Amino acid sequence: KEESLGGTTLDPNVQYFFALIAFACLSGIYLGVRSSFDTQADLSPLGTRRSITPTHHFTLIMVDMLILCLIHFFNILVLNLYIVKVLGISLGNNIPALLLVDFMGSVIGICLGLAFGCISKLSIGIKMSISVGITLFPAFLAGLMLGNIKNIIELHCPIINRINPAAVISDAFYCMGVYNDTLRFYRCIITLAVMSIFMLFIAFLGIRRNCYDSI
Repeated sequence: KEESLGGTTLDPNVQYFFALIAFACLSGIYLGVRSSFDTQADLSPLGTRRSITPTHHFTLIMVDMLILCLIHFFNILVLNLYIVKVLGISLGNNIPALLLVDFMGSVIGICLGLAFGCISKLSIGIKMSISVGITLFPAFLAGLMLGNIKNIIELHCPIINRINPAAVISDAFYCMGVYNDTLRFYRCIITLAVMSIFMLFIAFLGIRRNCYDSI
């Protein structure tokens, strides 16, 4: 007996666009790395000026994160608009859920950049180069280059899909646009939120003990 999945599309090519949006979300790492670079006194003149302010390090990180998330969220919305209106690819009819996935995807991308930037003393050029791999590899595992790779991983090592932020974002789009699985959808959102909090904690640990002999 045939049963409807309750979603809006069964186009097999849509998985590439889900993975593409996930990759775009993770590309927020570049904004996060740049922000963390400008927070550390031994790496940039701006970081020197910010380090002598009485503002707590965690407050600086949170303010940077919120501003960058809003900027990146707008970028992702433009991408969504292009995919839906220009390319004609359906991302589902649940606009609030779509906005929620886009926002949480933007948050995890920015937080990933802040965490990576704060725990490393490498130059900004090297950090940006490494960030390319940090975004491309998870996107590859989520199906950006090879559509079946995500399913293969799910069959043989599903834990990778649970901890890969690109796969989690892609799965959230699937739940919203194809499966119409509310429980699984919110599990993806909660996973992204937990990952973001963990990354912020790492970023805070990376800069809170920094002391300088002279600024």
